[in-house]
Amino acid sequence: MRTMGKVKATAVRVGAAMAAVTAGVGVFSVKEALSFGKGMREIQTITGQTDDELKVFGDQIKAVSQEIGVGLKDSVEAMYKSLSSGIPTDNAIDFLRVGGKAAVGGVTDLTTATGGLIRVMNAYGAENVNLSKVADVFFETIRIGDTRFGELSESIGKVGAIASAAGVSFEELFAGFATLTKQTGDTDLAATALKATLTQLLKPNPKLAAVLKDVTDAEKVASWQALGLQKTLKLVAKEVNNDSSALTKLFPNVRALAAIYGTTGTNAEAAAFAVDTMTNASGKANAAFETMSKDASFKLGQVKTQFQIIAVEIGDNLIPKVLELSKMLAGFAKGENVDSLVDSFTAIAAVIAIAAKLFLGLVTMLRKFTMGPLGDFAEKVARVMEKLGLAGEDSGIAKLVASEGETTSEDVALAKRDRSLRLAREARGITAPTVGPLAREMRVPQLPTGTKIEALVFQILEHMPGMPKAVQ
Repeated sequence: MRTMGKVKATAVRVGAAMAAVTAGVGVFSVKEALSFGKGMREIQTITGQTDDELKVFGDQIKAVSQEIGVGLKDSVEAMYKSLSSGIPTDNAIDFLRVGGKAAVGGVTDLTTATGGLIRVMNAYGAENVNLSKVADVFFETIRIGDTRFGELSESIGKVGAIASAAGVSFEELFAGFATLTKQTGDTDLAATALKATLTQLLKPNPKLAAVLKDVTDAEKVASWQALGLQKTLKLVAKEVNNDSSALTKLFPNVRALAAIYGTTGTNAEAAAFAVDTMTNASGKANAAFETMSKDASFKLGQVKTQFQIIAVEIGDNLIPKVLELSKMLAGFAKGENVDSLVDSFTAIAAVIAIAAKLFLGLVTMLRKFTMGPLGDFAEKVARVMEKLGLAGEDSGIAKLVASEGETTSEDVALAKRDRSLRLAREARGITAPTVGPLAREMRVPQLPTGTKIEALVFQILEHMPGMPKAVQ
């Protein structure tokens, strides 16, 4: 019974110490790990990958997320949508990378960028288009037209399928968007006009059919598709001397006339320039990404993503221990697993020690930025770690947990004399180690002040193996 009492007392004290440390590190890490793990399991329902294959796939997603400065949640969601839309698993990582760079270069979010790429690939067939070229054409359309990535992404879905069926390349389709949006500033109107025009070219009335035959015979081609959309419209308009009345009879659908007038006559040169620009677009999206990646906000995004990645890795290590501890606590209440309970506390504390060590480096960078909850959280972690003066490479927490003696005044005095703690206190005007206020900063339950538990929390923190010195 006496041994049981000592073990219980030790468990309570260690539990209190762990609560103070894990408040900022453990909870955040576990939440990130659970969120990422759930997202990856959803992906597994589509890919059918084994657990080992899923682990590798997840690591690849993390690496790409870090490269493009996009949060893990956004990357996992974009990956799920891409795979469910038919992107092959073997090409999915490259797709995510290209989509991410397109998002950064095109100043949009990952979901919008990958959505636009998916619509083009589904309309034309993944085997018929080069993914990087599609991204380049998106960027060039935005650059020379008057549209945004999101608007273009949505509008492509309205006309992509019929353009592909009509034999019009995606380069020419996007050239049409660039030309018409520059004139109207209305991406949806451009999509409607292009769709109406293609519909009438595919099913021409007798007058238009006759003009198309004259044009193709003169150019010695089998069909108007061989000439391309822009050149076909230019030659058709030329056949009727660009007469608006005649063009109206050839294209009676008023919606089509916006595209006809916008790409022929005085606008023919601009339309031809757009086609040439799209045809020769190469490396444009990547160049835009390189430019935008020099911005401080992009670099902050990379740091935040790295923070999340480390949190997930810490959480992955912590979750099994927490689950194991939960089972042992159930047995402990019945007087079972007494010895292994202490071992579980020790194992969890070791993981937390590594977590704090890794977090301290990232927090140092993140606290320079105060953008949103993550920046606020980093600032709190940094203040707490600094005030605690996390240091010490002594015997480690295992010996402390294994000891059956009570915490003595000499133990507390030894902790107070630690050089790191002393310098930290003096620099901040702190005269005694006080865990209570620190707990409030981290929003964890208030620990009893002026007690042996509070002193032990400080002592345990100082004896955690591998903790870096926050104050030199």
